[in-house]
Amino acid sequence: MECKKNVGCKTCKCSKNEKIEDLERKSLKLKTFMTICESLSALSHDEKYKVATIITDDNFREVYSIGYNGDYRSGPNARTDFEHGQSGFLHSEENALMHLSKPYELRSNLILFCTHKPCTMCAKRIANSGIKKIVYKNEYKDALNQTDDIFLRSGVSCHNFEVLYGSIENL
Repeated sequence: MECKKNVGCKTCKCSKNEKIEDLERKSLKLKTFMTICESLSALSHDEKYKVATIITDDNFREVYSIGYNGDYRSGPNARTDFEHGQSGFLHSEENALMHLSKPYELRSNLILFCTHKPCTMCAKRIANSGIKKIVYKNEYKDALNQTDDIFLRSGVSCHNFEVLYGSIENL
């Protein structure tokens, strides 16, 4: 990783301690936003999968959108089927993307936090949204299982929180 403060550079004035402090702070922010995302999942109407999404900037200064699983506005918010991937609900990622008002051209610095790895269809929507970073907590595989391929082809980085938290400089 290239240090934004040029740590290790012969011309650099900052110390390695500053880099460590910056990484510790970023690590704390990452953990805090994932904790908030997990708390939001309690609002999900899906009893089988409590899923929530937060979209923030890479400085962790603003929340641009949130979403959780549920039905259409004024809908019954009842699961239509208990088979895997057949809830009938709008997904948390869809709801967050629908409420995202930041212009497409300014979305490449956004991070989408999600309690679960996005399904194939949500991966397609995220790829088209302009968001380039995803952090999720729990593994999820749908029948198509194309999420990783979609993100790889579209230049979207997708990281498991537990893995990333151990190496925060990857974000």
